[in-house]
Amino acid sequence: MTEVARPQRQSRDLNRRALWRDPRWWRYITTAGLSGTATGMGEIALPTFLLIEQGTAVMGLFLAGVSLSNLLALPFAGKLADRLPRGALIRAGYILSAIAPLLLLWSDSTTAVVAAAVTMGGGWALGTPASRAGLADLVGLPNLARAQGSVSALQNVIGIAAPGLGGAAIVWWTADGLLSVQAAASLLAAVATPGLPNARKADHDDAVDRNARKQLRGVFRPMWLRAGLAQTALQVLLGFAPGLVLMRIVATDRYGSEGLGLVLSAGAGAALVGSVVAALVKPRRPGLWANLGFVSYVPVFAVLAIDVPLPLFMAAVLLGGVGISLHGVWWYVALNVASPPQTRGRVHAVDATVTKVLEPVGMGAAAPVSAIVGVPALAGVGATVFLLAPLLALLVPGFMTYGKTGSVTRPDPPPPAGGTDRA
Repeated sequence: MTEVARPQRQSRDLNRRALWRDPRWWRYITTAGLSGTATGMGEIALPTFLLIEQGTAVMGLFLAGVSLSNLLALPFAGKLADRLPRGALIRAGYILSAIAPLLLLWSDSTTAVVAAAVTMGGGWALGTPASRAGLADLVGLPNLARAQGSVSALQNVIGIAAPGLGGAAIVWWTADGLLSVQAAASLLAAVATPGLPNARKADHDDAVDRNARKQLRGVFRPMWLRAGLAQTALQVLLGFAPGLVLMRIVATDRYGSEGLGLVLSAGAGAALVGSVVAALVKPRRPGLWANLGFVSYVPVFAVLAIDVPLPLFMAAVLLGGVGISLHGVWWYVALNVASPPQTRGRVHAVDATVTKVLEPVGMGAAAPVSAIVGVPALAGVGATVFLLAPLLALLVPGFMTYGKTGSVTRPDPPPPAGGTDRA
């Protein structure tokens, strides 16, 4: 028994070492870091620039334009990610994301603001399905959880650091300068993006397209996957999205701006811890543990409803943030494992659309609804959803194991000859 287990363990170790020796993996990680830097800088630079130059109305128009264009472009982006070289699509997405802040610097007209919003939203949409599906193409399924956790952990580290550095820099620099840094980081990310194996040949005929559509329908046939998408939509609309808004309102009212900063830092740190844990642990029942992670978010709604000391508030945010991050890593892995390589782009596009389409609705309704029914009542709805939805989802056949994807060790089939998108 021991003699059999040792070669298997050695094989897994070799796979892990091979991953970290692969220059394409290092380029992918570098790209993720540069992308996170650009996003973090943009969280400070874009609102500040638009408020100074245009006012609150134009800033709202820009943010709405980014969200709307992202949602409209995602279905097309997912289809392209299954037809065209994914590395090229990721590069194109970063280039569009770099053009957007340059448009704002070039002109102060409303037309330029709208064009920048459409360009940025489209760029994010173009790169998202290709990047999520391309990671599986790059590292293979056995290394996917470790790779996804590593990417998420890096992005969380940068997510903690970049807004703070941007806020400090804007004190002695200008919003224009930060926009330039954001554009430069996106362009560098485009340059660093590695070549990825193609999901399919470039010469698509009708038979291939019909087969891919049939495979796509098959991917969404299992009840566990449809239940997971429905669960995500419900939790985002009634729990997570309004909870993020309430967290900022309640923390500021109770503890001031310094307290809000500590609460947000706790959430970012929890996301980092959860990503690292998900990268290191490969449970046989990822759906079970991910959903128990969702349940761990219930205390966040409890501290929103009840006035508690700041350390207790931060502890609840830490606990809930770790649980949410576990789901994020293992769910992406499950989607990649459940999907043939030829359909992964569209599968991730559907998942991203389900998540994003209801997020602005939940966020936009949080403040007016809480003003009518009160923060405790709205927090109670969120707590109920995060308690019952995960437990009910676990009753769906296959959900605890995400369709038995927790212990997958088979690699993807090799890409077709000539099917590598070279940098």
